[in-house]
Amino acid sequence: MLGSLSSSEYKNPYATATTRTTQFLYQTKFLDSVKAKGPNGAVIRKLKLNYQTADVFSIGQTKRYLISVTSADANNNTLPSTKFEYYGVGSANGSNAGALKKIIYPEGGNAEYQYKTQEITNTSLYNYWNGFTSSYYPTSNSTLYPAAGSDFFAVPFRDGSSNYIKVYRWGVKYWYEHIGFPYSGSIIDFKVSNDFVVVRYGAAMDVYQRNGDGWRTYSVPSITSSDMVVATGSNFFVIKDGSNNYRVVWQNNGSWTTTSVGTFANNTPYVSCGKGYFVITGSSATMQVARLDGGSWTVQSSSTPSTPIGVFAGTDYYVLSTTSGGFTVFKWNGSSWQSTFADNVSTPQFCIGENAFIACNSTAVYLYSWNGSSWTAVDLATQL
Repeated sequence: MLGSLSSSEYKNPYATATTRTTQFLYQTKFLDSVKAKGPNGAVIRKLKLNYQTADVFSIGQTKRYLISVTSADANNNTLPSTKFEYYGVGSANGSNAGALKKIIYPEGGNAEYQYKTQEITNTSLYNYWNGFTSSYYPTSNSTLYPAAGSDFFAVPFRDGSSNYIKVYRWGVKYWYEHIGFPYSGSIIDFKVSNDFVVVRYGAAMDVYQRNGDGWRTYSVPSITSSDMVVATGSNFFVIKDGSNNYRVVWQNNGSWTTTSVGTFANNTPYVSCGKGYFVITGSSATMQVARLDGGSWTVQSSSTPSTPIGVFAGTDYYVLSTTSGGFTVFKWNGSSWQSTFADNVSTPQFCIGENAFIACNSTAVYLYSWNGSSWTAVDLATQL
């Protein structure tokens, strides 16, 4: 016969998490008793399993421990029980909480178990219990959001007065926390792109890049407390300091390299990364495009838009949007960036693809595609 577990003995992963644990594989029943019957259906023997619940790790999550098995005959005459003791459960003290300590046999003998710790150095231990708290969101920094990489995703959370991140990877059946992620301290900011995570903490910044089943680390030099990551590309990211100086950190022949790309005179710039390039623009400031060319970064100055509200980079083109509702598309022609198209969509939102983009608002949706020589526009609202 089966009994029902209490709600503190398991956690439904699809319910709202209110404690620090979520169990993805769980049961809601336990074995309470066993009855053996003869050919005529009459009970000839019964086994009663007795349990004690305990929260040995003090995490608000209890576990049911089998403490005795009692046998009775058809007339309910009981025999001496087989009993079990566990470290940290009841009066059985010990450092190995939850482990079996002693078996006491019906005849009076017993077997007692003692343990020692053994460090395992040739394997990685993965944590299949994922931690959440009621203050999981928001963090103390409104710019911290979950972000997905090539085969992982990173989630920010707050513990006390500090912000942290947890990195998750896909297992056989579900996502698990990758406890092999190299950094576990508090953070100021983080960014994710492709196969790497950039973490800023204190006056330091590290890049953690996927490498086999683990990560390799690169420490960005000469970081100050005012430095911040303003944009990321597929294999590089852009840093801005308090004096509006910009650096690009990029993968160069298997390692990471830091290159200065100059100063942009605007405190609130718009920055967007494409394939091997990034664009910086801002109000009443010259728009600049930095491009990786032959193993080095070159910067080209362009027009000075008066009222930009955003720039959005594609593979080899970018869209400059202004407060008037107009936007201009610039495309790389092999030697320079050229204005190739302009249109007007009131208060647009953009979705950027490889060779196409969408501009939309509350009443219209337009698809713009590059056909090899020019941009063509389609009003998707008329196609629905």
